[in-house]
Amino acid sequence: MGIPSSDGTRSPAYLPKLMAEYKLDDGLQKRELVNAIRTMMLDGKIKRGEVGKRPNRTPLFGLVPAQE
Repeated sequence: MGIPSSDGTRSPAYLPKLMAEYKLDDGLQKRELVNAIRTMMLDGKIKRGEVGKRPNRTPLFGLVPAQE
């Protein structure tokens, strides 16, 4: 969808929050989504990386698929 997401709980782009807003949570509780995201990060399937640039050209970080 091209929407930057984050693993930071205070971020407006917090992935579990975005998933609920866009009805992509499939009825799962927030705790279940958090655990799944954490597991994917620990398994090396997703990681924190640069997803774009802010208007002042500083990097914008979010969750991205990990390269194998």
